Amino acid sequence: MKAIQTMEKVLKLRPTNTNYLLTMATLYEEANRLQFAQKYYSKALEIDPGNAHAKKGLKRIG
Repeated sequence: MKAIQTMEKVLKLRPTNTNYLLTMATLYEEANRLQFAQKYYSKALEIDPGNAHAKKGLKRIG
């Protein structure tokens, strides 16, 4: 998936940007690659423990 490849490059430049991490998580979720989505939602929560989007994403993919 082209969008995932692009985001991987972006995250190499900005690995702690929660918006980029959440975008990556969403892309993986939409591709039904839930293990990878969980990784990026969790990483976003490590950086921003109160992030509601990341919490909802983890709950959704369960």
